[in-house]
Amino acid sequence: MFFIGSICTLLLTLTIKYEWKRFPVFALLTGVTLGIGVIHTLAFSMFIFAAVLTIFCCRNLSGRYLKIGALLGGGLSVVALCMLWGIDIITICLLASRNNSRFFAESGRCWYWFPFNLLDFIIFPGPILAILPLLLLPKFKMLKRFKFAPAQALALSCVFTLFILLISPFSRGEMGRLLLFFMPIYSLSACLALACRKLSGKIYFLCILNLSYRNLLF
Repeated sequence: MFFIGSICTLLLTLTIKYEWKRFPVFALLTGVTLGIGVIHTLAFSMFIFAAVLTIFCCRNLSGRYLKIGALLGGGLSVVALCMLWGIDIITICLLASRNNSRFFAESGRCWYWFPFNLLDFIIFPGPILAILPLLLLPKFKMLKRFKFAPAQALALSCVFTLFILLISPFSRGEMGRLLLFFMPIYSLSACLALACRKLSGKIYFLCILNLSYRNLLF
């Protein structure tokens, strides 16, 4: 999950920064990789949402709708290949989703697990890494336009996707597992926050402590 999430993060970055002018090949490859990820776990559907939202919200990104179409087309190509090989991946995903819903309904997973999921999330990456992407969020009055700098667009999509994961009844006590696919893109947003803002030496020292905390914990 972490490897596929890292590849998707790299390809999404290339889609925004170095996309070919004639054909959005990196967006297509992002969709293909996300399609492969969904075959392994339905959790990657949230990564699809984050990738589409990031591309859509990027300011001065030419052909954003073409790139979103290429991304979705790449994912559908994986579905088509599965169908050709006799693997009804759509039915499999629907059955898995239905079974998960039944299990979670019986086990009593509800929205009020949000604070426990949040604590679980903060423990795994560390408090500094968890907070850094929040520094890049666009101001509330800017949300009317939905056109931001790439770093802000990425931070917005990461935080919004994270919020959905935190309130989802499917996430109770499993934020550590979910972070396997989500942490690469969230970590990229945190690194951009360090690069884009003038932070004091104390903040960098806290980042070092955060890394030390993770090494001691894991």
